Amino acid sequence: TGEVAVVISESRTRRLRPKVMILLNADKSEREDFIICNMLNETHSKDGTVLNIKYALPQGSFNIQADDYFL
Repeated sequence: TGEVAVVISESRTRRLRPKVMILLNADKSEREDFIICNMLNETHSKDGTVLNIKYALPQGSFNIQADDYFL
């Protein structure tokens, strides 16, 4: 979908289907509120797009710091 998310937990059986917190919209603008998506259970977006992790981003991409979201 082009959205940017942070992995918050992994699936032991399907490593590419983690639980993620979506922080940025597809246009890379900051969301007003974040969405938690369990990719193991949610395989498609509301418009029918298949949800997949396209690639991992380096720490600090889009000014996202994991420490700001996790203790």
